Amino acid sequence: MVNLIGGRRVTKIHKLALIGMPGAGKTTVGAKLAARLGWRWIDSDREIERAVGMPVSQYINLHGEPAFRRQESRLLDAIAELDYSLVLSVGGGAVTLQETREKLCGIAYLVWLRCSFEDLLKRLGRGEGRPLLVGNIENALKQLYLERTPLYEGIAQTTVDVDGLDPEMVTDRVMRAVGRTGIW
Repeated sequence: MVNLIGGRRVTKIHKLALIGMPGAGKTTVGAKLAARLGWRWIDSDREIERAVGMPVSQYINLHGEPAFRRQESRLLDAIAELDYSLVLSVGGGAVTLQETREKLCGIAYLVWLRCSFEDLLKRLGRGEGRPLLVGNIENALKQLYLERTPLYEGIAQTTVDVDGLDPEMVTDRVMRAVGRTGIW
């Protein structure tokens, strides 16, 4: 059975990517979702850290955000070549580049974990380990939120609201939402 999802023909998904703001739960939910499905799991930030031998925050501080975005792009190229089922937890800023958005759309079914600005502020605390949120976290987060929200909305094939939910509840919602599409 072939379905049209987001303007693309999909016969059966074998790669699902979680997109959304920092703090939305992509890493935690991605691991849980992969375990439930019996699929492999890749967290893009963790994979890049492994490849470059340092934390993302340190890499960005040393080499700049453009160099980090190039690492994300290379990782997506490698993921596109994988022939097994996987859940990908995508770094929050990957959507900022048109090229990366196109790659994501070409390799995976995209689920946006949508979180309100207020809930993100609660989840992120002081923003430790998040290099783009240094300084006044509220102002920095607001700028990222306003910039990225339309980008997530523009490429997501399914949206799951996560405000006030624990990771198990979000995982349940993702399973139900994607399951309703009939593509797995």
